[in-house]
Amino acid sequence: MYPNTPNPANSGQNPFMVQKEDEIDLKVLLFNYLQYWPLILAFMFAGLVSAFLFNRYATNIYSVQSSVLIEDEEPSLGMDLFESAGFGLQGKNNIENEIGILKSFSLAEETISELNLNVQYFGEGFITTNQLYDKLPIIVSVDWKQPQWVGGMFRIEVLDENSFELQIENDEFSIYDPADPFYKSKLEDASLKKSVYSFGEQIEEGNLFIKINSIYANPGENYQFRITDTPTLALKYKEELSVSPINKQASILSLSLETPVRRLGEDYINKLMEMYLKRELDEKNRASESTIRFIENQLLGISDSLEISENRLQQYRSENNVFNLSEEGSVIFERLQDLEKQKGETEVSLKYYQTLNSYLENSQGRVGSSIHYWGNRSFIKLFGQCLSRATSGSNSFKIQFF
Repeated sequence: MYPNTPNPANSGQNPFMVQKEDEIDLKVLLFNYLQYWPLILAFMFAGLVSAFLFNRYATNIYSVQSSVLIEDEEPSLGMDLFESAGFGLQGKNNIENEIGILKSFSLAEETISELNLNVQYFGEGFITTNQLYDKLPIIVSVDWKQPQWVGGMFRIEVLDENSFELQIENDEFSIYDPADPFYKSKLEDASLKKSVYSFGEQIEEGNLFIKINSIYANPGENYQFRITDTPTLALKYKEELSVSPINKQASILSLSLETPVRRLGEDYINKLMEMYLKRELDEKNRASESTIRFIENQLLGISDSLEISENRLQQYRSENNVFNLSEEGSVIFERLQDLEKQKGETEVSLKYYQTLNSYLENSQGRVGSSIHYWGNRSFIKLFGQCLSRATSGSNSFKIQFF
């Protein structure tokens, strides 16, 4: 038979038809796995227990949020044109500036100093240790005027109501120097000369200056605490704090902080906002005080000027024998009225002279037969003399008085 000759036995089948695979028997597969049911149940139980323990002892992280309203500053000259055009430069700059202030190192440092967060306390549990914040069983007082051990962990075992045993749990200590707070040198060998101390006793071990007081610690209880300097804590909270506007057009900032101790986060956010508002108030008070000092200086200059003027007035009174300016002013005013009256009479006389002079020039030496005048007789006398000189040699001159 040739190689290409079709096989008669398969001549009835389609050579292009795909052959179906054998169907999987689920019953057989299930029975094959059921022989390992003890292991399956054990792994399921272990998974449930692990999930329970993780949820029970894992450290919870809380997100504490708050908001603050930023007052818009009054726009300077020309900035209203940009705002009306939709640029909003002034508001944006103001928001960015306030975000920078809220996330500033100095504000975080002031907040930590007010809350006294330099010592962190931990309570030992069956599996994990939890950070304590409220109702502390012990209080650790640190003398920050002296160089201190910072960064490591101490462990306290309460022996009785009056004494305790102090041990080093984590020896990763550094030496904090208050003279140079931003530089810390690593402590190579951290060890204590003795381990048992009394509550309220001053502990001085090398560069360690602390005092531990008991609040309600019971014998047999174990606690841990860590000492952290203020600059380190300020940098930590500065990085963990998130500040952002709620939207692009609003002037409200949202503050959020993630912390394992919810009450600690709430106190920090509240104190931070309090210190922020206090700083704003202090700036306004400084501006007001500067304005008041400026006004006081101006008033002082005016007072000096008034004092000089008063001295000059007194000198004028002494030199001119004037003691009551109101009476002297009344006399001067009456004298002025008399002068005004005389001025009016003189102006009338002058007008009469001018009229008479015009009449004499127009009449060419001839004068009317009668002149009527009611007024000053000295003037009439003087007029008569002038008229006599003007009409000398004439027999037709006559003056009548009424």
